[in-house]
Amino acid sequence: MIPDSAKTMDRSTERKLQVQRYLHIESLLRQQNTVLVRELSSSLHVSTNTVRRDLASLEKQGVLKRIHGGAVYLDNNQSMPYEARSRAGLTEKEKIGRYAASLVQDGSTVIIDAGTTTKQLALYLKDIGNLTVLTNSLEIAETLGKNPNITVIVSGGILQVSSRHLIGMPAEQFFSKIRVDQLFTSANAISIDEGLLSSNLHIVPIKRKMMEAAKETIILADSSKFHQTGIAQIAPLAAVQKIITDSGIPEDLAHKIRSLGIEVVIAG
Repeated sequence: MIPDSAKTMDRSTERKLQVQRYLHIESLLRQQNTVLVRELSSSLHVSTNTVRRDLASLEKQGVLKRIHGGAVYLDNNQSMPYEARSRAGLTEKEKIGRYAASLVQDGSTVIIDAGTTTKQLALYLKDIGNLTVLTNSLEIAETLGKNPNITVIVSGGILQVSSRHLIGMPAEQFFSKIRVDQLFTSANAISIDEGLLSSNLHIVPIKRKMMEAAKETIILADSSKFHQTGIAQIAPLAAVQKIITDSGIPEDLAHKIRSLGIEVVIAG
């Protein structure tokens, strides 16, 4: 019988390899607009069936459209515009941001990840003093930069215009070399079984580095995130210490998450 730890390791390795394949496929699509199953099978050293499953998954996320023998790139900015995402569920996001701000202590050093809910946290930090914030978000940096008592440090990286944040290896390296008290971040989807998920492959490694850098990881997520899906795992749910959400989360789900030793706060 295979030990559970070995099974978990195998699943984790499989997930990492899957994400690497997704990144490779998306990179090729950006470069040449079209990919062929047989060429991907050869370059990735996997079966054509594995490639077809990967393409089917990426198609569901709106990254590509499958055609006979391959796929074509959909350069359609699959997520809503930043302004539209900021307005969606604004009341819940404001409550979550306000509560999260109450957890930030004067004199601490924190990471505030890019996102529309974390932006609300930044807005509620306007009166705090003697705080150091590290971020990959231009929106958050601009908001907090108005307070002379807050030191804002922005990561390097490649600007993702649609969401106004920085991605890529420079951002990953930046967060791999620091240590902070708290990380305030988000996820496209949250699942008991799959953990924290993202539909943007490029931000996954950055979020992982942020989590490694923080003594405490706090997830800011409105209740809709518990009904979404993603294509890549950021981390298992056990890597999180606290989740701040709204009253829309099902009670049984909140109970299950708490049973894992994770604090679930309903921001009111």
